[in-house]
Amino acid sequence: KHQELYQSFQNYYASHQEDIRRQIIQRLLFHPLSLEPKKFMNHMALLDFPFHHYELIGCRHQSRNNSRSLKAELFISYVLEDCFTSVLGKSSLLYSHGNILFCIVPLLQGQREYLDGLHDRLEQAMEDFARQYHQRIKLGISSTGSSLPELDQLREQVTICLNYPQMQSEVAVYYEDLPISFNKLLTVNSEISTIIHLL
Repeated sequence: KHQELYQSFQNYYASHQEDIRRQIIQRLLFHPLSLEPKKFMNHMALLDFPFHHYELIGCRHQSRNNSRSLKAELFISYVLEDCFTSVLGKSSLLYSHGNILFCIVPLLQGQREYLDGLHDRLEQAMEDFARQYHQRIKLGISSTGSSLPELDQLREQVTICLNYPQMQSEVAVYYEDLPISFNKLLTVNSEISTIIHLL
């Protein structure tokens, strides 16, 4: 019986590898402290993370009409994901978490002009989206990463960006443009995470 279950799992894993990869990345993105270092390395071995160079973008959306129904909010989330995919491409990975959409965007190293153009198109698309669907939109854009263990730090960067006071006309806040003092905040958060893992 045990052998049959294991073989069934092997077949499932082989045919659903992309879904399993998404689930593991989602856990690393939203619940990194739930993974012990040894388990994290096991996940890394199973994952075969497809990006060698990437950035994380967070998009917080809030309706200007607080009386919207749940169905309307779900529709807004669906349209927002479709908008992100149309700008960033189908190779990007999207994860919703409450009213924040996170997107892992694969990049080609050294293509700075391409990246700047991508950001410009995304900002314009979000401005159009906000007007059409009566949403308050804010983008937080991390620095670039080159390995999966950096994902937790990039998420912290996005969170800092989303909570940073923005000018009225700004849609996006870039972590690399923030004052140097915010690097210290990120270092403190990293040290706290390390201590929790050691407990």
